[in-house]
Amino acid sequence: MVETAQKLQSLHGEALIQRIVANIQPLWRDVAGAALQEIRLARHESGLYHNDALLLGFETKQIMLELGEKDGLVLGEYDFE
Repeated sequence: MVETAQKLQSLHGEALIQRIVANIQPLWRDVAGAALQEIRLARHESGLYHNDALLLGFETKQIMLELGEKDGLVLGEYDFE
């Protein structure tokens, strides 16, 4: 993750931080104000762990935060099964 962050910083010339109001975004709407129940490492389909991603577990869904090489943080929703 450090290497990817360094690549992004060299690409942009400085650390790039963007902020948005989360509770109006569809991804965060259902969990805004909800308690974060767990933080886990994410796994590939092969069963191996991602080394650049975390799963944030809420009561009704999981949100994966992944450090992408081009887009900074990449977010995805994963419903509990």
